[in-house]
Amino acid sequence: FSLQKILYGVREMREGRLSYRIILRSEDEFGAIATFLNSATGSIEQTQKELVKAKEHVEEKVEERTRQLRGEQAKLLASIESLVRGYMLIDTKQQILLVNQAMKDILTGDAPKDGFSHVDMAYVEERFKESFSMDQYVAECLDKKAAIELRKVAFRKKFLRILFAPVLLSSEQAPIGAVVLIEDITKLIELDRMKLDFVSMAAHELRTPLT
Repeated sequence: FSLQKILYGVREMREGRLSYRIILRSEDEFGAIATFLNSATGSIEQTQKELVKAKEHVEEKVEERTRQLRGEQAKLLASIESLVRGYMLIDTKQQILLVNQAMKDILTGDAPKDGFSHVDMAYVEERFKESFSMDQYVAECLDKKAAIELRKVAFRKKFLRILFAPVLLSSEQAPIGAVVLIEDITKLIELDRMKLDFVSMAAHELRTPLT
């Protein structure tokens, strides 16, 4: 009878019912086996509960951190979108990952914007082909792991200042991508030209004798 109880208890424990206890009050070897099995099962049950609790705690931490990262990502994307300069993020395969509205406005110019949403490197190359080679400068920036600045690029009826910068996790590692910033400096160029014209006119007037 004692052996049957022990065998039944072992079967219950093996099937995952760890709360089961062998009730055997004898003090012989069967009683010792029952006590040992009950103690071992109790330890396993307690460990299992602790693991479940630890898992739930880790999952809560992961969910909390995920929410934080999503919030930080949303703030970063909003900041990039609000930039007055054109912003473009490119990976090492020269695939465009992110473009803000200012960059789209520079690229499209006076072209119709209805239905315009997707920007790829082929489109960018086509738009800038008369001014400079985007993929060439991105490749050079990634290869040298250094920023490149084009101070005055004529683009259609505008002048642009362009900065290519590698995205580095550390100075020892290869870049994971590149950022391109484009600033429309047309008004600044026009203002400088107006200043030069004014100075030139003033100098001419000063050299001209009064009559």
